[in-house]
Amino acid sequence: MNDRLKLLAAGLLLSTATMSLAIEPAAPPPPYAATTEKSSEGSTLFVGAFGEIIELPYGWTAAPIMHGAAEIVHFHRKSTDDLGLKPFHPNPSDYKPENFEALGLMELMVIPKNAPGGFKSLAQLRQAKEKELLSSGAKYKIAEPAPASEWPQGTFDVATSRPYRLLQTYAESEKEFYILTTAWRPDEAAYAEDKRRALNYRYALEAVDRSLKRHLSKIHAHGGDGRWFAVDENSPPSSSAPDILRIAYAIAIPIAAMVFFALWPKKSPRSAKIHLFGRALILFSLTSAIAGFLTVYVPARSSHLFWRHLEDALIIASLPNLVIAWGAAHAFGSRHVRRILLSATSLLVLWSAIWFFQPKETVEASAGDGLYLVPLLLFGLGILVASVFTAAFGPTFPIGERK
Repeated sequence: MNDRLKLLAAGLLLSTATMSLAIEPAAPPPPYAATTEKSSEGSTLFVGAFGEIIELPYGWTAAPIMHGAAEIVHFHRKSTDDLGLKPFHPNPSDYKPENFEALGLMELMVIPKNAPGGFKSLAQLRQAKEKELLSSGAKYKIAEPAPASEWPQGTFDVATSRPYRLLQTYAESEKEFYILTTAWRPDEAAYAEDKRRALNYRYALEAVDRSLKRHLSKIHAHGGDGRWFAVDENSPPSSSAPDILRIAYAIAIPIAAMVFFALWPKKSPRSAKIHLFGRALILFSLTSAIAGFLTVYVPARSSHLFWRHLEDALIIASLPNLVIAWGAAHAFGSRHVRRILLSATSLLVLWSAIWFFQPKETVEASAGDGLYLVPLLLFGLGILVASVFTAAFGPTFPIGERK
């Protein structure tokens, strides 16, 4: 029962009880207006209570209302004909699931996360939505947009085909949930008697989609999470086992070669060099890969922090190689510790410069991508550091003289 009340508080049009949103406003929202300002292309710009700017094509308008702490924006055509001779003025009560396709309606809900009785994460809202759909017997499909679609991470679509053909997109900013409800994206065959109507609706839907994505990506890019990380409570890594297996398969053959070199008998100076190289390969490559894995996994697992740029993770995770090089040089008895440190530092500076000056987009890297890519790239860096370490190692101190 409690889940049902929370669902009504967050969804409004998620069920047929359209106007049953049970949220009391904590404080009045800032003033807003649906402007009639025209853009250079003749479209209308709507400015909402939470700063969202939605571009509407010619012939469309927005009718915002406040319901408790939530903002509800109704989008519809101004007239039912191309000449504007038949004005179209749907009432708020007309925005029911069965009318979205028949009347060509759209609705955007913006719900503050601090609303009393509301949800705190998009993951909770998704679970409640699935539970509601299952209990109602609806035929539906839930999917996440492709990463290239520019929606914030965690966004998901709900396509319902029974009892009504609806498409809902659930997204979030740092402080609000956004729910866009529309009819299915029609093709020209959707309205056999009025293809222009189908094309007009599709054009308006694309404009609203594009505007909302632009608004959310701008908020996400300039949010308060800082340069390094972005917070995402929706998809923390539930298990690292699949990524560990993928990494293990990728490095199995190189590790076998490293073990072969590390077991090489030291019968001559050259064979001793090969033996040292094998030991250095194992030391630097594996520790680098582990450092890379932990750099991504620990923040995501403990605090749901995702790297904004994997390049930053690659630079940070490479720094322990200097400490390892210093410790290994002393442990193996090298006479040229400074030369080793200088060589390793030069390599790491070059590595960091390459990644630092890579073109970066303000898009968070998921834990799944990071858990696989960062350890593999750091594994390759470990091989390079091991090669530099071995080349700069030089002669050793006798065992009794090692400090």
